[in-house]
Amino acid sequence: MGQDEDDILSFRGVESNDVPADVRLHITQGICGRVARSGIGELIEDVHDDPDFIDPGGQIEREACVPILVQGAVWGVLLVEATTDVQLGPDEFDVLQTLATSLGVAIERSREQRAGATRLDQLAHLQRLAGRIAGRVDDTGDEA
Repeated sequence: MGQDEDDILSFRGVESNDVPADVRLHITQGICGRVARSGIGELIEDVHDDPDFIDPGGQIEREACVPILVQGAVWGVLLVEATTDVQLGPDEFDVLQTLATSLGVAIERSREQRAGATRLDQLAHLQRLAGRIAGRVDDTGDEA
């Protein structure tokens, strides 16, 4: 049985300490999968206490994971991981949530602009077509 591409989470990160930069997981896996399913961000103070944590083999101690929402639906998630010597608390979590919100708004606006440009192209095409039809028909309705 194959996996639906909508059920796959793909991560792109910074490769370090033998941790791969690209990871693909099913949406039912990991903390990011849980956040993607629930649409609610999480700050995990100790990832080793979380049963959904998937250890990539690094020195990760804390995670902040927040959804990127576009028109109320989860479009993606932002994940920040921290080692023991890096601060990752409620203040950083709030910043990450603000960033995710801003990304969601930007994606939504980009989609709207693209849709508007497509509608303008369609309207221009209809106007050209109407002009061609009008040129073939005279005022009496007979073909010219």
